[in-house]
Amino acid sequence: MNVSTLFGIIAALQHAEDVKNSFRASKGPCYNHAGYCSCRKGELCNLALARALKRDPGNLFKQWRRVEHILRGVIITRKRAAPGNRPRRYICLAEKWVHAVEEAAEHSWVALREKLGGG
Repeated sequence: MNVSTLFGIIAALQHAEDVKNSFRASKGPCYNHAGYCSCRKGELCNLALARALKRDPGNLFKQWRRVEHILRGVIITRKRAAPGNRPRRYICLAEKWVHAVEEAAEHSWVALREKLGGG
């Protein structure tokens, strides 16, 4: 998994509610998969995450499995049994990391403004 995909996942999870609302408005994942998707607040199902990143769900899942152990404690995966023997995955950013990402983004933004003379 490349860095831009990883940051895309983090960004999508950080804004999970906005992502879900946009899909519901366009009748995309989280709307037309009503029987599939039972995301909790702050979570995205694997279909919604793949669509948000404009990626194939199968390929994204394969990449995810390769790095999942590295991200334990940062990104949480919840599995749920579903009809057809295909477990559903719901992914969220761990609470402590939500705050860490927000602080890091703010710090980076301030540092960039200072470098560009926008102090």
